Amino acid sequence: MSVETPAVAATRARVSGYSIYVLAVLLVVYTFNFIDRIVLGVLVPPIKLELGLTDTQLGLLGGTAFALFYTALGIPIGWLADRVNRVWIMTAALGLWSLFTAACGLVTSFTQLFFARLGVGVGEAGGVAPAYSLLADYFPPEQRARALSVYSFGIPIGSALGAASISTAVCDCNRTHGRGFSPDCMIAWIVPSGPTGLRLFSHTYGISLKFGGARL
Repeated sequence: MSVETPAVAATRARVSGYSIYVLAVLLVVYTFNFIDRIVLGVLVPPIKLELGLTDTQLGLLGGTAFALFYTALGIPIGWLADRVNRVWIMTAALGLWSLFTAACGLVTSFTQLFFARLGVGVGEAGGVAPAYSLLADYFPPEQRARALSVYSFGIPIGSALGAASISTAVCDCNRTHGRGFSPDCMIAWIVPSGPTGLRLFSHTYGISLKFGGARL
């Protein structure tokens, strides 16, 4: 049995520049994965108002519609990633979930939005398993945990960028309607949730919302 020398181990553990490039691309794709994923959650109040949705329907859109195929297709896509080109799987997945995310902005009914969210779940199901497989190929065991931890940064980065960009778009809507850049708008851009975020939506869309018994 051969013994691995320190020089051979160092060479095997060395990460090439192309490996870093692959990791960076996968991180960007994973970031967009979460940006597209949280759009619906941030825009719940105006969507509920425009489409006349019930709380039950909103729950189905935020949970069942997305998770139904996202969870069911994870294992089959992982199996497929072991047998066909993983880059093409991720390319198709990215295009699919982006297409259905755009479709969410064109719907006019609960049914249409439900099926659009199903499509988002189908697309995003193909974005993770092939990425793990690629990272395992480009990074040796000594560097793999670090690469996966960097890749996982796509979750908080995508969530933060998505919430911030959507809140900024609502702020632009405020300015368009002549309300100016209000303190509510600035705070909601930083922390686009809770009473302040709801108050921003209520001001923007002229609706009366209540939070904890108090009018916003």
